[in-house]
Amino acid sequence: MTRIQIKRVAQVLSVILLLLVAWRSILRLSTSTPLRLGNAEHITQLAQWGKGRLEQVTHSPDGKILAVASSAGIYLYDAKTLAEERFIDVGASVISIAFSPGGQVLALGLYDNTVQLRRVSDGKLLRTLEGHTGYVNSVAFAPDGQMLASGTEDSIVWLWRVSDGVLLYKLEGHTHPVNSVVFAPNGQVLASGSYDATIRLWQVKDGTLLHIIEEFSEANIAFAPDSQTLATGAWDGTIRFWRVTDGTLLHVMEGYPINCVWSMDFAPDGQTLASANGCAETVVRLWRVEDRTLLHTFEGHTGDVISVDFAPDGQTLVSASEDRTVKLWQVDDDTPLSATVEGYTDNVTSIALTSDGQTLATGAWDGTVGLWHTSNGTLHRLLDIRVLEGRTDIASSLAFSPDGQTLAIAANTHLWEGVVQLWQVSDGVLIRTLSGFLDCCDHEVTSVAFSPDGQLLAAGEVGGRILLWRTSDWTMVDMLEEYRRIVHDLAFSPDGQILASAGWLPEEEKSIVQLWRVSDRTLLHTLKGPDTSATSVAFSLDGQTLASGTSDGTLRLWRASDGAALYTLKGHTGAVTSIAFSPDGQTIASGAGDNTVRLWRAKDGALLRTLEGHADCGDHWFCEVSDIVFTPDGRTLLSGAFDGTVRLWQVAK
Repeated sequence: MTRIQIKRVAQVLSVILLLLVAWRSILRLSTSTPLRLGNAEHITQLAQWGKGRLEQVTHSPDGKILAVASSAGIYLYDAKTLAEERFIDVGASVISIAFSPGGQVLALGLYDNTVQLRRVSDGKLLRTLEGHTGYVNSVAFAPDGQMLASGTEDSIVWLWRVSDGVLLYKLEGHTHPVNSVVFAPNGQVLASGSYDATIRLWQVKDGTLLHIIEEFSEANIAFAPDSQTLATGAWDGTIRFWRVTDGTLLHVMEGYPINCVWSMDFAPDGQTLASANGCAETVVRLWRVEDRTLLHTFEGHTGDVISVDFAPDGQTLVSASEDRTVKLWQVDDDTPLSATVEGYTDNVTSIALTSDGQTLATGAWDGTVGLWHTSNGTLHRLLDIRVLEGRTDIASSLAFSPDGQTLAIAANTHLWEGVVQLWQVSDGVLIRTLSGFLDCCDHEVTSVAFSPDGQLLAAGEVGGRILLWRTSDWTMVDMLEEYRRIVHDLAFSPDGQILASAGWLPEEEKSIVQLWRVSDRTLLHTLKGPDTSATSVAFSLDGQTLASGTSDGTLRLWRASDGAALYTLKGHTGAVTSIAFSPDGQTIASGAGDNTVRLWRAKDGALLRTLEGHADCGDHWFCEVSDIVFTPDGRTLLSGAFDGTVRLWQVAK
């Protein structure tokens, strides 16, 4: 054979080998072992969907790398093409990010109240800076790279020595969380912006307070390259320029049709300023600094723009938006470049599987619901649903009808006004909106559940009522009002004869689980727990056992027939948000506010395994694993969380 023929044969053999490896992988996934009592220690994360919630974008000093901070970790991209180069799993939700002047180290401000220093080349953790009592909103390296500033929820600016992580100064004086810290390019001054409506200028060498600027609203800040001017963007829609030496106000740009200047950045030559104007505006503006003239308006995002950053050469600009995309822009002619990064997500508030396990629904804090086809441990997007179109909303709870043809969504505005929407799964068409909830305040719809025969739909609300609809004509057939405050979760027994509800009894300040006979809505049992709220309920598949979770992190097992208490399961350090029994009934999975999933032996409540992987954000409420579900064959456990991801867990062979 000739050399070319040999090369072609080698290429064909390589392709065949790759296909065999891929087929073996698919075969392994499709025949994976069900999760059982004896293999809990072998369960591992198989896959992850979603890149998390976007927080900040920034360029490396040489302009070659673009780093994106998200609630799932750090993503590194080629700054010219936006091709993904690396993901760094930092184990926590990231709020803020900064490159060292040499570009070799990343500083990360985290929701778990720490700062991490990581090597850019391989993501290795170099040092963790601890001591903050609030999450770290902003981090910045000094121009010489020897110091790092962190601004936090604890209202203090911390200055650290980078070489050994020693705390040098605590700069105190702000009375509200510090949302922005920036060093002047000459390294002599540090500016801090706070929700207390002030900007403070500090002398870096000794931490002395130089000036206090009354900004009148929380502000984001940026130094001009000459270190002589400070720009502040405020929630009143203005951008103001101040003289650094004495804090004198120089100029005010105002009169724009928006408010909330969320992010700003000067071009390297100092002649232009980019601003991200959020609060229902989706554009980036470019200003000429000399006369404050608007040069360009960059349009293309469909959500609030939250972060902007110039490339070091000043020729391109990057922006991140709440539409969950990152975009590159050509600065000189406001042309959007073709490169766009997608796949970022908002907090996952709920997940649901069809009874055949083939379709997954994911609900998010931004009111979007995704429908996915599940196959071999992967997710393939089918379509998106936008609930309450045009309004700020949350998809709080999801439930498929037993035949898988209808999806019920608890849709709520951020003002806690709720409805139940019914969508056709095949094409994402809105079928009907169910009202009956009060139109104001405290009437968020917290939970939806179909009866196993599909004839009833139940919904619980913050106001304490449980509403029941007949699905044949969507007539409301009953309204149960025993709680008087907060129904957190609902679950029908497998035979459809009992409805369990979890909530809180304010008169006695106790968790309360109630069991209702569905046929006549008679209250059968009231199960009172600790001095905290009952947050979740689930029946075993044989209907004999009921599990309930509470906000103090405990689970309780009850005998469903008479409400007798069986076991108390302790281990979570955050509120139990979701419970699921494995199909064989031997294992209980629970998700909680401590961002873990725990597996328990059903017969005696023994803890089998703690699954970690969702990003940590300390004890903050938005850190939770929001929902969990087993596939019908018991081979896969899915967990959705406020880190913006859905994770698939299976037994590793």
